[in-house]
Amino acid sequence: MLRTVDKQLAALGLRFADPDEEQKYRAEQAAAVLPRQRVLIGFALLVFLAYAVRDVAIGPTFGYGALYLRIFFILPVLGLSFVLTYAESVRPHFQSVFVSLLVIVIAAIGMLSLLYPHYGPTDPAQANRTMSTMMLTLALMSVAGLRFEQAVFVGLLAVLFWFFGSLAKEMAPELYPTLFLNVLTSFVIGIFVAYWLERSTRAAFAARQETAHVKEEADDVLYASLPRHVVERVARNQRPIAEAFVEAVVVLADLAEFNTLSKRIGPRRTVELLDDLFTEFDVLAEKHQLQRLRTVGDSYVVVGGTFEGLRGGVSEAAQMALDMIVAVEQVSRRFDLPLQVRVGVHVGPLIGGVVGRTSPIYDFWGDTFNVVSELQIACKGGRIMCSENFYWRAGRAWDFEPFGAREFAGIGTLQTFYLLGPAKE
Repeated sequence: MLRTVDKQLAALGLRFADPDEEQKYRAEQAAAVLPRQRVLIGFALLVFLAYAVRDVAIGPTFGYGALYLRIFFILPVLGLSFVLTYAESVRPHFQSVFVSLLVIVIAAIGMLSLLYPHYGPTDPAQANRTMSTMMLTLALMSVAGLRFEQAVFVGLLAVLFWFFGSLAKEMAPELYPTLFLNVLTSFVIGIFVAYWLERSTRAAFAARQETAHVKEEADDVLYASLPRHVVERVARNQRPIAEAFVEAVVVLADLAEFNTLSKRIGPRRTVELLDDLFTEFDVLAEKHQLQRLRTVGDSYVVVGGTFEGLRGGVSEAAQMALDMIVAVEQVSRRFDLPLQVRVGVHVGPLIGGVVGRTSPIYDFWGDTFNVVSELQIACKGGRIMCSENFYWRAGRAWDFEPFGAREFAGIGTLQTFYLLGPAKE
């Protein structure tokens, strides 16, 4: 039954296809209309309280039944409902509470009407009272932000109470056609208002969701090329964005003799291999909290010890380099190809910043890249060559094999080492 109703409401544009989106809409809408519902409940409290005070002050005109109903039933229910609007546990479900409250108030108004003496069969006060009550109820359906199905339920209930109340008060038969037409017209107008209001709020919600989705996709593109702490500055068009890092660790990996291999295996298999390998490297970079910079051909570069949130340092870079060797061996077995990686690791100063307008990227510059590139070129396949800067900062936690001194452009002579692995205890 509920699924059938949901399908019919979906055909009217009153349901989202995605259940999570529907749930999110309902939660957002309930939070948006809660202040209005609180005001309406407060207003109802004042109205019923004013009538009660009047009856106490000047005495009830038609007996104490109506006074007791107001004081001991209607006012406590309204007061409790008003308090519940501030209860955190009830707020997500207050839409249902408010519908229940409307039902109770409609029933109470019907009972109050029956407690008063019968008006004369042609007395216009009878028609005025029922019509004003009906129109007030239907107005509340729209102002309170009820969903369409809730408005239909409350409106039908109000019509039934009017109909049976009129029968109980023995209203003149000749008044029924006109009054029934007026009541029915009010009901139809009320549910159409509720329908179009819900359609408009759903359309606005869908537009916000689409805007948020587009922004999220745009942010994903930026996050793919920019550090997270830079994205907001780029979005605000803060230029230039430049940062200096005194000691950054750089790991550069390159496949030995890969150009010759790629000619032999063809473009498709080359791309498949690099995609598989770099995906493994990406997982390692995230695991060790290092930032992937770029890939040039078969080269893969990560940095650490730079901006906030990038916690990977010397130890993480060392483990990343060792894990790269293992990853290449695994990919080599999967593709049944003779793959070997050469890895260079160095610690030194870098300048980081954003370049480009249409496709901005965060890049690094400095002699540190020249050093790590020469280390990688001089390295043997399947091994990791490090500079003395890295060696001294790594300390005794790692084992190294001396390789010898080398000249580096812009730096001078540096001792070089092969990283063997964690130090043996």
